[in-house]
Amino acid sequence: MISELDSIDKIRDLIIRGTFEGTVVRLGQLASVKDDFEENTTIVKFNGHEGVRLNVVKKSESSILDSNIEVVNEMGKIKASMSDSDIEFILMDDESESVRDRLSLISMNGLIGFILILYNAFYIFKFFKWLMGCCRYSFQFLLYTAFSLLCRLYNQQHDSSRNYYCYGYDC
Repeated sequence: MISELDSIDKIRDLIIRGTFEGTVVRLGQLASVKDDFEENTTIVKFNGHEGVRLNVVKKSESSILDSNIEVVNEMGKIKASMSDSDIEFILMDDESESVRDRLSLISMNGLIGFILILYNAFYIFKFFKWLMGCCRYSFQFLLYTAFSLLCRLYNQQHDSSRNYYCYGYDC
């Protein structure tokens, strides 16, 4: 997660607008760019203490879950490098939680639907078994294959989100 704008010159040369003729307007032409701090006009407080709020915005081509994993990993690295200070790092407004909840809900609904399909298929095959007399092995094969596929999908979904959240504990 290295920024492309890592120097003052790169920020000054940032293209704000370009035309088809090739004319470009750079940030340095519109504003004074300097490496300085602005005087605080607002104070961020968290749990009664002054704080710093860092808003992380993901790139459009990246996944929110992957971005969250990288942010948590970077926070762990920064926390480890500052282990002797009293600074506390807290992850707030984590939008990936709602995405994880939705994926979990979709997975659970898929599982329930799959079980209902198998339940209905059992009675259909039971009818066909009675009708034809020899579908028992086909149904067992279908059941075992479907169950193994379901287990694989369930494990894949749960393995991808394991061990990436700290939730107040050391990573």
